Amino acid sequence: MAKYVIGITGEKGKGKTSFVHVLTYLLSINGYAATVLNFADYIKKIARECFGKDIGRIHGKLSEEERQLLCSIGDALRGIDTNCLINVVCRQIDHNDGFVIIGDVRLKREADIVHDYDGILVKIGSSVHNRNENYLQNHITEQEIANIQADFLVINEGTFSDLIEEAKKVLSHFIPDHNWKS
Repeated sequence: MAKYVIGITGEKGKGKTSFVHVLTYLLSINGYAATVLNFADYIKKIARECFGKDIGRIHGKLSEEERQLLCSIGDALRGIDTNCLINVVCRQIDHNDGFVIIGDVRLKREADIVHDYDGILVKIGSSVHNRNENYLQNHITEQEIANIQADFLVINEGTFSDLIEEAKKVLSHFIPDHNWKS
């Protein structure tokens, strides 16, 4: 079976997780399964198991303390091996067929991995949606997003049905002749 890798990137609070949900919804009602991965999943597992902080599996508004903990864990892991989190995700991609969606591509080397799997990058932008989390703006995971070249740009300023239409365009990249029902 074919493997279709979709990486989602964009600044915090712009709707990356919402777009992942839209993609998985569209895929499921059209008879396709999707595996959703995040580079931060393993970091969150460490936060939960080592520090008792159940920050959760999906991204969303985090307190400054929670975001600082995740950044510190990620920095420590990348300090040991720059690609350790990438290696975790690559092993998971290798063990899955069909659609694989990576919901938190934040670094250039993470974006490169998506392309190494002949995948596509979708950047979510918005001038309407903004969390106003001013802390950790200078962290590498916020700074490198601007340098990631996306294959698709989705502007999240409309309705849910607008996101559905954008998701259909993304999915049509892989299966162009499919009539995506919504």
